[in-house]
Amino acid sequence: MATEVDICNLALARLGDRATVSSIDPPEGSAQADHCARFYPIARDAILSAHPWRFAVKRATLPKMADAPVGDPASYFGLPSDCLRVVAVHCVGLENLPPMLRFYERTPDYRIEQVGGASTLVCEAESIWIEYVSSKTPAANFPSDFSDCLSWLLASYLAGTIIPGSSGIQVSANLMQYYQKTLTLAIQNDAAQRRERVQIHDPYAGDAGDIHAFN
Repeated sequence: MATEVDICNLALARLGDRATVSSIDPPEGSAQADHCARFYPIARDAILSAHPWRFAVKRATLPKMADAPVGDPASYFGLPSDCLRVVAVHCVGLENLPPMLRFYERTPDYRIEQVGGASTLVCEAESIWIEYVSSKTPAANFPSDFSDCLSWLLASYLAGTIIPGSSGIQVSANLMQYYQKTLTLAIQNDAAQRRERVQIHDPYAGDAGDIHAFN
């Protein structure tokens, strides 16, 4: 599996920069390392937010806020600091139901609000847990196609700092096209692996061949 440094060096290579970096946290002192340290987290969070990647999903029970905004009867829950994208919201307790009943679980409607400078989840439930995409997913967990895609995006961000003037802008635009193509492929691969789930027969289904799939 690629490391953060591997991804940064691949991005530099795609810019035609022969320099390599050995550390971005902290930066080793070179201009390339400084640029990578600045743009790598931005590029990583951008691509992680683009899709509910199976390798980046975490679960957490959310704490209910004691002081909800006035005039709203819904419950307010604090989101984890590393939450980039909410994938699913579940009411606590329903996970103990038999699989065939969990299939019919109704996901509560929710919205995301900023309260006191913090992201909160608002819904009509007393106790919930969520699945979410985490910004703290280590590079060691990235599939090879994701790392490849991330290197293209990072290279497009770095282009303006390494290639001066309008040439850098054009190179950045070209690299962004490669990013979009590899992102589509990476999402398709991730979605295909999501479909490779355990399939459980529903005895209540009308057709004996009907099945439901669960994560």
